[in-house]
Amino acid sequence: MLKKVLLAVVVLLVIVFGIVPAFMPASVTIERSVTVDAPAGVVFPIVNDLKNWEDWSPWKEKDPSMVITYTENTVGAGSEYSWVGEESGEGTMRITASQPTESISTEVEFKGMGNAKGNFTFMESDASTKVTWAFASDLDTPPWISRLLGPMIESGVGADFERGLANLKEKAESMPVLPDI
Repeated sequence: MLKKVLLAVVVLLVIVFGIVPAFMPASVTIERSVTVDAPAGVVFPIVNDLKNWEDWSPWKEKDPSMVITYTENTVGAGSEYSWVGEESGEGTMRITASQPTESISTEVEFKGMGNAKGNFTFMESDASTKVTWAFASDLDTPPWISRLLGPMIESGVGADFERGLANLKEKAESMPVLPDI
């Protein structure tokens, strides 16, 4: 009887960890948006300068032990920062492209956990700006674990994006808007 139970457990584990992941998505894409009552000219620089991220990013808030190291340039394409923290682990993020008041593209390397691409878009309408934060990553490190965790990654990072966008909205809306000259 015990042999049958152990065999059933082994078969179940093979199915869960060997077969099910093959039918799950090989990547995850996360996207969240918020409308900020400020022009893109106010919102964009907050995201485009990596030193500002500590003021609105959800991850520093979640991991106060996080230590961030910046490259000499912290603004726009080519700027980069690295982090290490008890909760957040280690990694590096760089801005790979920056189109003023329109979009920012990022690349993130999570030490030991793979890479991801990020993107911010800024769509101005009247005096407000719709900010969309997107993230895409292949689930291949290792595939059988990361594919099973894909739905949890989407849920967890999605909640972080919502928190970060709410913080960004609050920060941008508290900044003075200078009239066009």
